Amino acid sequence: SVYVTVTAPNEKESAKVKVAFEAEAVTDTLKAEQVKVANNANAKDTVTVTDLAAGDIVKVYGAEDKVLGTATVGTGKTEAVVSIAQLGEEATTVKVSLTSKEKLESEKLEVEVAGEKTTEALAADKVVVVNNVTGKKDTVTVSGLAAGTILKVYAAEEDTKAVGTATAVEDKDTVINLAQLGVTEGSVYVTVTAPNEKESAKVK
Repeated sequence: SVYVTVTAPNEKESAKVKVAFEAEAVTDTLKAEQVKVANNANAKDTVTVTDLAAGDIVKVYGAEDKVLGTATVGTGKTEAVVSIAQLGEEATTVKVSLTSKEKLESEKLEVEVAGEKTTEALAADKVVVVNNVTGKKDTVTVSGLAAGTILKVYAAEEDTKAVGTATAVEDKDTVINLAQLGVTEGSVYVTVTAPNEKESAKVK
């Protein structure tokens, strides 16, 4: 409330009159179903908020209420996407707020974030290895991989450097050509990495 007086010419100031006023409007707190968090591996993480209005401002907070990112809903849009360098490999939480036009920032909604996902390892029978005669490249073939999945072949289980890599294309087998696996029988180790996921375990 405030107190108001009036003073007419050549008169003393009137008594104070108490006048109440409403508090500034506060934006409604977001609902959990409006917020989706993608904790990606080897790519920026994203917080997507839907069912918004143009001009709305979304803020994402991390530990100790540090602002991790901000996004504003564009004209004609109903969602905002906040890109964050990395939330980390392990499960965590973030807080998300909304500020609408001519309103104060809402209370923060706490959102649980799953850890980065590891791609499921291949079944050994999905991998076809052809050890060709000397002078002809050997091949490792895997069928049925989703487009964008990365296939890697390692010479030994403890190796960190792949001897061959290929990226899956839709509706095609994924084939890695290798110089030579050797004359005698042996084995290779194969991994797959789906988009935005961590590399799978090695399969012999």
